[in-house]
Amino acid sequence: MIEVLKAGLYCSIQDLGRFGYRDIGVSTGGAMDEYAATLANKLVGNSKDMAVMEITLIGPKLKFHKTARIAVCGADFLIKTQDACFESGRAIDIVLNTELSIVQRKKGVRAYLAVAGGFDTPMVLGSRSFFQPITPKARLEEGDRLPLGQKCKTKNSLVIENIDYESSCLEVFPGPEFALLEFKHLEKLFTRTFKVSTSNNRMGCQLDNPIPSLAFSMITSAVLPGTVQLTPSGKLIVLMKDAQTTGGYPRILQLNKRSIARLSQKIAGSDIRFVLCLPTNRGK
Repeated sequence: MIEVLKAGLYCSIQDLGRFGYRDIGVSTGGAMDEYAATLANKLVGNSKDMAVMEITLIGPKLKFHKTARIAVCGADFLIKTQDACFESGRAIDIVLNTELSIVQRKKGVRAYLAVAGGFDTPMVLGSRSFFQPITPKARLEEGDRLPLGQKCKTKNSLVIENIDYESSCLEVFPGPEFALLEFKHLEKLFTRTFKVSTSNNRMGCQLDNPIPSLAFSMITSAVLPGTVQLTPSGKLIVLMKDAQTTGGYPRILQLNKRSIARLSQKIAGSDIRFVLCLPTNRGK
């Protein structure tokens, strides 16, 4: 069991998401940077779908009431115990009664702490991911006690794709309303550098530097994590993992998973550019 002594800014338990319930309005949720979460799980021998702790900007202080093997991946934090300091991105063996702090963020936004066996928090609609009101709370709180699961008995063979987090480029595909865009929109979309706004969280990321708006009214339609909406003000909103399941703004672009992960690690004020990837016809 792990006790939360200090909760950090916004820490939650996440796995790869909650699937099969979008028709009743339940968001997918899950780790914002699933590549970093999967890598942390791999380092401690877990399967990729085991629950991890997602840490945002300011890390927690934790007490381990049993021995454990952990790894922290994603944003670059310093990991401190009473006796030693560790860099992120490696497996660390923690002994009984250790107090561990995740401090001094150097770059990135979100880190993922995996523990061998995963966090055995309650399963709700097929996932352990926090998402209020589907789960009782949205984030961890001081005093929470987190049970741990059983270590995997099979060999971990996960293959992890490398991501260039330093790149400002986000790969996108045409969205359902892409064909409505005129040259003035396309020119701005693919030549302009946008900045990540301070208005960003697990639901969505607003971008500064608006483009011309569309004189188009549409009925509420399905949206996904990674959908880029063009608002009436001309500002762009990129929907993230806790986004709603429907929306009424034109869906002009769609990010792939790699770009969602990259954007999730961009701090407010970071530059981003869109790179259009046209679908290929594999049948020819």
